[in-house]
Amino acid sequence: MLYTSKDVTNLLGIGKNQLSYLVKTRIITPHEKVRGRGKVHKFSLENLFQLAVIKELVKFGIELSFIEEIVRSEQFCDSYKEESLIITRSENEKNTKIFLVINTREIRQEIEEKTGEIFERF
Repeated sequence: MLYTSKDVTNLLGIGKNQLSYLVKTRIITPHEKVRGRGKVHKFSLENLFQLAVIKELVKFGIELSFIEEIVRSEQFCDSYKEESLIITRSENEKNTKIFLVINTREIRQEIEEKTGEIFERF
């Protein structure tokens, strides 16, 4: 099932302007773009998960440039399959620290409850 921007706003509580900005800056890539009277973005279940994680990062005060780095990382792409997403920050090669741990299982469960859809089991 695919979700409209309005669905995303209702399900995740992400503001319309914030969602539009995340799409426009390509921090998030909608599953599908449909042309009609304007662009209509359609979001997949995985997109909902990604947006929910981004919302958590924003809530924790993570700057947008770092959120972009996180979203573009290989670790983030499949994080919906993991129990948690561990975000680290390196000052140099010898000094890597855990910056934040996000409980992805909880986010996944919340989205499943709200949508009635189940993430692919892995």
